[in-house]
Amino acid sequence: MQIFAIFEAMKKGHKILVLVGIAMAFALAIIAARHFINTAFDAAEDAGAAKVTNEALQTTIERTEKANDAENTLRNDPDAAHAGCMQHSRTPENC
Repeated sequence: MQIFAIFEAMKKGHKILVLVGIAMAFALAIIAARHFINTAFDAAEDAGAAKVTNEALQTTIERTEKANDAENTLRNDPDAAHAGCMQHSRTPENC
């Protein structure tokens, strides 16, 4: 209650300055909070994007390894090469 008594004892000009100071402090606190929240959301978005990119790259690597294994099988196994040719050729007699 002493704060209110001190406030009532102040002159009108001083009261206005105190109120303006308090309003500015609240405004600054709100601006700072919004900045920290936006920074947190941006960081979360960046982390999510990095995770999705990493997953996509991992999938690409797995598919490439699978394709390389299939190519090696066709190169090293004549029966698999002939079967592949028969399956995809428009002129099977060329296989």
